[in-house]
Amino acid sequence: MLAAVALLAVPSSALAFSFGIGLEGGGTLSYLTSAQALPDFGLILTQRFESGPIDLTLWEDVNLPVTYDGEVFYAPVDIGLRVGLPGPLFRPYVGLLVNDSVSLGIEPAGGGVEVAPSNVPGVGGDVGFDLAVTFLRFGFELRAYETLISPGGGNFGDGFALQALLSVRAEF
Repeated sequence: MLAAVALLAVPSSALAFSFGIGLEGGGTLSYLTSAQALPDFGLILTQRFESGPIDLTLWEDVNLPVTYDGEVFYAPVDIGLRVGLPGPLFRPYVGLLVNDSVSLGIEPAGGGVEVAPSNVPGVGGDVGFDLAVTFLRFGFELRAYETLISPGGGNFGDGFALQALLSVRAEF
């Protein structure tokens, strides 16, 4: 909503748009699992709106499924809005994100798959930068989010996750 209001206030002749697609990978330090550390790999999409000194980027990503406490499977999906500086090479930003770890089920000790109790939504933010080289974007970011409910109804309570991610995207 904020992005839509900001974009409406900008004359269309001063607005530049680009779309990006790429891969990201890194690690997650999490208090959602007994393992505490998880690898992270996924696909990221970006829609960047540049107007003068402001760069607004809407982004979405989906990551490979993760296991919480060795039995509950989730596919993390994130959506966010970043505000940054549109430099020719170095582009720093800060942003807000919404996370939803989509329930894929529980693998009980006896085998098979049961449906997990619910998805695990979360809210947080990110800070990072992109290096722009021709049409490629090399990114580094730190994300943090807090879950709003317990993963899989387990004993961990609300959880906190901190991610360090690297990404490579093609932007058109």
